[in-house]
Amino acid sequence: RSGYIFSGWYNDATFWSFGTATVTSNLTLTAQWEKDEDDDDDDDDDDDGETGVGDNALSGIALYPNPAGSYVILSGLEGGEVVDVINLSGTLLLSRKATGNKETIDLTSLPQGAYIVRVTKGSAARQLKLVVK
Repeated sequence: RSGYIFSGWYNDATFWSFGTATVTSNLTLTAQWEKDEDDDDDDDDDDDGETGVGDNALSGIALYPNPAGSYVILSGLEGGEVVDVINLSGTLLLSRKATGNKETIDLTSLPQGAYIVRVTKGSAARQLKLVVK
C-alpha cells in the first residue's frame, strides 16, 4: 500500500503474533497500516505515524532518539506497561514490562531497519515507528 507501512495483524484490537499465538477456533485477522512519515506525497499533517487503541491513556509517551543506534528511551510511562519491539512482518523481537516512568531498551541485537514499538497497558495500546541505524 503506497504511503503506508504494515504494522501487524490484529484480532479485534489485540496484536496477533504468528510465533506465539495458538488458533483454537475460526478467527478474523485484520492488517493494520500506519502512515509512512517519510512519504512526501501527502499533505496530511495531522498523522503523527502513531497508531493505537486508547491512545489518550498513553498519549504522553515519547520515543527517542529516533533514528536510534544501540539504544532507545521510552519516557512518559507510568510503570507496568508492556513494551514490545516488533519487526514489520509482525514478529515479536523484544518484550519487557516497564518498571518506572522511563525505560532504556538495548537495540544491539537488532539489525538496521524499521520496527514498531508497541506499548500496552490494560486495554490501551500505542504503536510508535522506530528506525534503527
